[in-house]
Amino acid sequence: MNRDPFLCERRVLACVCGMSPAVVTETLYALVTQQDFVPDEVHVITTTQGRARVLRDLLGVGEAGGTAAFEHFVQAYLPGRRPRFGTDCVHVLGQGNGDGDREGLSDIRSDDDNRRAADTVYRVLRALKDLPGTRLHASVAGGRKSMSFYMGHAFSLVAEPGDQLSHVLVDPPFEDRVPDFYFPTPESQLLPLWQHGQVVGTVDAQLAQVRLAELSVLKLGGLLANLPAKARERFDLAVCIAQATMLPPQVRLVWSVQAERGHVDMLGERIDLSRQQFAVLLLHALVRSHETELPGGAGLIVEDLPAGLLEEIGGQSVRASSFKSVRSKIRALAQAQVGPAADWLLIEAVGERRREEERPQALRLPAHCLTLVGVPNTWWQSLRRVLLTQRSSVAD
Repeated sequence: MNRDPFLCERRVLACVCGMSPAVVTETLYALVTQQDFVPDEVHVITTTQGRARVLRDLLGVGEAGGTAAFEHFVQAYLPGRRPRFGTDCVHVLGQGNGDGDREGLSDIRSDDDNRRAADTVYRVLRALKDLPGTRLHASVAGGRKSMSFYMGHAFSLVAEPGDQLSHVLVDPPFEDRVPDFYFPTPESQLLPLWQHGQVVGTVDAQLAQVRLAELSVLKLGGLLANLPAKARERFDLAVCIAQATMLPPQVRLVWSVQAERGHVDMLGERIDLSRQQFAVLLLHALVRSHETELPGGAGLIVEDLPAGLLEEIGGQSVRASSFKSVRSKIRALAQAQVGPAADWLLIEAVGERRREEERPQALRLPAHCLTLVGVPNTWWQSLRRVLLTQRSSVAD
């Protein structure tokens, strides 16, 4: 369901982070002081080692005495308006619904690590956006390059017009030579300046320059609001579906002689169909695949086909009177597996009306994206003969 992104009730900051938690407070500083964006919640996505560093440096968990950097920031810039940010807001890569009881990732080193990291980032952002009225600001400033990429890409899949993606820019030497720096302080605060493992002087945190660079990105959340359950957990499937909303995917129609049933392979998912459903889809797929051989192109009125041909391809269960409901069931089954990408399997009206109650219909998917597997060639030959006869009589 589409929402007005500007009528927001909840503002959320989400950051990826490695071993430098300062990117969280630096981003928070820029949002609060430069954009008047005060989040209601702060969420951090990191590794197991990064989590320990975030808890220690930002929240003071495990540290004896003192106030953590996040609390310092709230006291300095948001007195009485503390955003929700606790241990439950620190999400570890490789932990979540799709990973079961597996341990979180300490680093990203393998293909499986990359998959799990991508799924985690995507799941966290989607869960945040699932609450209506959420305005999301996501930062790519921390962590490994792959983490930043996944944050940006996952943001694109869930974002709506009111959401923002950014990177935080910190001027030297605060960027890398002042490990105790977390944000520009409202008053003078001298911090040690390091070089080659030694303290070589001090710098004033009050003088630090921190700026937010907003990143332009496609915001596809409105197109991908109604995804199947698997695509809400798997980053790779969500990406494939997003791509298929813009360009037609490769689709295979597979017929099993032994089972006398067929299925559709699409975006790596298998869509099982009844014999009747497969027959209706196959008839339109055959005509689409051979449209250059036929006068009149890919348009087809299945109800006009002789009963013998329908029985040859679809078995005795096929009834022309039920084709309309069968078409809608095919789409519903596909939507349950591939979401909006199922629109490529639509069988829709094309061309001119040939008589008052009927128009030819054609499969939306283009011929170059169709592959037929295990389909007897005799089926096409029988269909071709019927269509050539019907169309030649119409032309006469």
